[in-house]
Amino acid sequence: MLEDPEYLVRSGAVVALTQVGKPEFVQHLIPRLDPKVEPSAMVRGDVCLALAKLKAPAGLAPLLSTLQSDPEIVVRREAAKSLTAFGKKPEILEGLTGAVGDPDVSVAWRAHVSLQELTGVKNIVMTRDAWAAYFKEHP
Repeated sequence: MLEDPEYLVRSGAVVALTQVGKPEFVQHLIPRLDPKVEPSAMVRGDVCLALAKLKAPAGLAPLLSTLQSDPEIVVRREAAKSLTAFGKKPEILEGLTGAVGDPDVSVAWRAHVSLQELTGVKNIVMTRDAWAAYFKEHP
């Protein structure tokens, strides 16, 4: 079903795999983050959410890569949201800090909110420099 020509069927397959909840399904989901493999931004966004729910360590690096390079705003935003499921790891904080500088304000805002959720810090300006300074002072 992940190879079906209809994007809604592929989306349903991603949701179904997630609901089963087996981390070994991650190996079937990760390739779908590649826009050359999965042309639908909706399905790639669903994959981001699925990786967050499954919390398999193998999903972390692909989510960080998606946050930095997916051509679709909605997918980068879902990646920023999904990364919080993996906890307060240095690579996540670094990736989200970089994404606060995303050219799209909705991606930058979601990265900022994700950093707030992970750190508990609410009174910080939504800039990459502000977060970088915070992490320099609070390693």
